[in-house]
Amino acid sequence: MNSVAGRFAARYGAKAVWPSWEPSLASFGHEVGLDSFWSTIDRQEGRREMRIQIKKVFWLRTALAGGVLAGTLLFIGVSAVRADEGSCQRRIAKADHRLHEAVEHHGGESRQAVNARQQLHEAREYCWSHAHKWWDEDGHRWHTDRDWDDHDHDHGRDKDHDHDHN
Repeated sequence: MNSVAGRFAARYGAKAVWPSWEPSLASFGHEVGLDSFWSTIDRQEGRREMRIQIKKVFWLRTALAGGVLAGTLLFIGVSAVRADEGSCQRRIAKADHRLHEAVEHHGGESRQAVNARQQLHEAREYCWSHAHKWWDEDGHRWHTDRDWDDHDHDHGRDKDHDHDHN
């Protein structure tokens, strides 16, 4: 049984049917064994399985890299928010301190106090526009409503800012 069909029958049984899709290798002037044909098929299947494995590894690495990137961006974002929060708190505390000093040393209506009051207003506006909250230095707490009073440091004035003094 040295013929191609004979080896096929020996390998797969006497009742096996010669595959119609397989070309007759004996028609090329020499006889090539089915072993080389099936080893070619095995190599092709091996390549296909290898490509599938490579795709799996690629997507696994892509997902892992995406997760690392997302975690890094989240960490940086949280740090930036905290840094911005600390920056706002310091900015307002500094402006608030300047206003207290100006009122104490020069009076509530002095040029220095008016300038310090404007700086405090700008610091609050900055924090509100960047973080949608502002720091109350006197109350030592954050406000999430835009409810500050630009004259909250004016001592000796009525709380409702009624200057008529009925």
